[in-house]
Amino acid sequence: MKKEVPFCAKELHCGSARRQTEFALAGPEVPIYIYNGESPDKPVIFCALTATDGLFLASRQKHDKIDWSLINGKKILGYRPGSTPELYLEYVLKQRNVDAATVKGIITNTAQAARDGAWISGIGEFGIFNEPNLTKLIQGGHAHFFASIGKEVGRADYTLFFAKKSWLEKNKDVAQKWTNAIARAQTWVQSASEQEIAEVITPFFPGMSVEDNVAVVNRYRTVGVPIWATNTVVDKAGLAKAQEIMVVGGVLPVDKKVDYDKIVTNIYAEKAQQKFASK
Repeated sequence: MKKEVPFCAKELHCGSARRQTEFALAGPEVPIYIYNGESPDKPVIFCALTATDGLFLASRQKHDKIDWSLINGKKILGYRPGSTPELYLEYVLKQRNVDAATVKGIITNTAQAARDGAWISGIGEFGIFNEPNLTKLIQGGHAHFFASIGKEVGRADYTLFFAKKSWLEKNKDVAQKWTNAIARAQTWVQSASEQEIAEVITPFFPGMSVEDNVAVVNRYRTVGVPIWATNTVVDKAGLAKAQEIMVVGGVLPVDKKVDYDKIVTNIYAEKAQQKFASK
């Protein structure tokens, strides 16, 4: 597969540099927070990327089967409050009747870059990790796979591309080209082997061999649900599920749920699917 990116979004607003992004990749909570804010220039989601949570719950001890009661009273290494990884984790634990004190005690103040080191140093008895971090921890003898958060949640749109309404109105061609690129990649991923995908992604993960990345791709493909979205159309039920998770997590009042048609456009996604789905 020829690796090509037709263009790149500008960097996000950052500190004193005050740089402005043109469009962004984030969890659905971000455009929803912005939509419910004071800005009159509302965000519009235009392309889906991942279909559900791609993180995995790991444990220090090996367990032959998933028994959620094992988590009661244990310390869990989570993510920052209000983020998609943390919200989806808490949602699953509540659905699986893990006791409230355990959920309330999730460790959420560890910086993302420090999480692996914190785990290796002994912080937490369970923890959520994405790939390739989980594979590295397992290979180092520091963790064991326990459960897929995404499998437990099901379809709940997890990362997507969005932009201000004013930007989309002026840059329809750019939004279409970007969505086309994502659709093309999604089509290829569905038909490519684990080996082929691993060979393409390995240069982006220093210290990981092709064989390591074969294991990573295989894990994503065998958890029981599609982690990667199979097309660029934002799933209506998936976005509704994401908002349900936010409500349960206490970061979105029920009356602040945003109607799908108010925050999503599938114009670009549908055109991209027509162009690449049959290839």
